[in-house]
Amino acid sequence: MNYLMLVLFIIIIGFFIYFLNMFICMVKFRSKEKCIPYECGFDPFFKNHLPVSIPFYLIGLMFLVFDIEVVMLIPFVFFMFYLDSLYIMNMFILFLLVMLLTLFLEWNSKYLDWLF
Repeated sequence: MNYLMLVLFIIIIGFFIYFLNMFICMVKFRSKEKCIPYECGFDPFFKNHLPVSIPFYLIGLMFLVFDIEVVMLIPFVFFMFYLDSLYIMNMFILFLLVMLLTLFLEWNSKYLDWLF
């Protein structure tokens, strides 16, 4: 009997939260701007001849390289106490070298200049 009451209580709370969400999130006004997809500030229906900002996308790619480096460093935090200190130091030096190489690549290619 207790389990039946618990299941009914969970179902009632679930329906209550669902209908509360439907009430709070009702769409009151629809406008043209709210119905179109957001494409990085570009209007997808008009002006298809706008130039694409290549440095913006290149900085995004460089940021992806940084994200991959950080994701590769996360396991070393967990295994830091089990690894040799020379191995850890080599990994951090490799990480810093790749970071500096990426920074110099961006700097020499003028990707960091935001004056288009």
